[in-house]
Amino acid sequence: MPARIWQTEGLGEDELARLGNEKAYAELCKLREEIPKLRNDNKPLNRHAAAAVSLAAVVITGAQVYNTIVNSQNERERTEISQAEQRRRSETEQRIRCLETGTKVAEFAASQRDSFVNKEPKEQVSFMNIVLASFSPATARRVLVATASEARDSVVRARFEEALEQLRSDPATEACPAVNLTLRLPEPRSEQPVQPPPEPVPQTTGACPAVTAPASAAPLAIYPHVVLEADRPAVRKIVDRVRAQATDFTRVPIDMVEVRNPLSQAAEIRYYFREQEPQARRLAELLKSAACLEGITGLGDFRVNYIGDRYSNLPPGRIEVWFPAISRSTQP
Repeated sequence: MPARIWQTEGLGEDELARLGNEKAYAELCKLREEIPKLRNDNKPLNRHAAAAVSLAAVVITGAQVYNTIVNSQNERERTEISQAEQRRRSETEQRIRCLETGTKVAEFAASQRDSFVNKEPKEQVSFMNIVLASFSPATARRVLVATASEARDSVVRARFEEALEQLRSDPATEACPAVNLTLRLPEPRSEQPVQPPPEPVPQTTGACPAVTAPASAAPLAIYPHVVLEADRPAVRKIVDRVRAQATDFTRVPIDMVEVRNPLSQAAEIRYYFREQEPQARRLAELLKSAACLEGITGLGDFRVNYIGDRYSNLPPGRIEVWFPAISRSTQP
């Protein structure tokens, strides 16, 4: 560097300015010489700094992932707890609704039961139709069991049993399952006098089965039930033939009962009191013989069933005869 740039005594302003520029230029040259050295000295530090930055990024990322997992688990646990609490609350509310519904159904059934028992059969069936149209299947079944189970008329009882069969459901699917239990008092002993049967007199007619004919006890009214409207004429002939053979049986109008599967209906006699069993079995023989004499096939043997242990307050002097689907079974 020229020595003259430091000798400033006796110089004018222009000369001093020129010397200042030269000095600044010399400082700039010095800085340029120092820069490569500084770069070489800072290379290890730069490498360590980059590694430190990368490590810090990994640590931060890991922490974020961990926080995300923990937050997700906490949220899932909170959701499960909330759902369990909601289920418990819903079950409690459902039990309360079932209690309220059961109380209202019991009050309604209790208020209608006495009037139902005293109604005419047609009015009783109308009441059951109103119940079926107004309530859900489960509630309608409970109302009918509570009000109509004591029906005395055989036609009404047939409608009642049919309604219960159609309303039958799986208790596991009911929102408010009920106990399928009905308490009843013991059956009162019948006061009808039982006469000792005389010697049986066989009655034979050609190839048709013989019928034993004991002495007539108290007369029984036959309540015929058919499952097909077309069977009325054939059943009327059979019952009239029975009445001609035995004077201890009378007949009431034939009742048409609608069932889901008419072909599944079996020939059956239902009697109400134990002492009616001999007459019920004799009636089965008479019916079979009458059908044979009228040339009507498809009846088969009548089953004789006692139903007094299932229903209370059954009227005396009646017996039910359920005919199978005669017209269907005789078709080719």
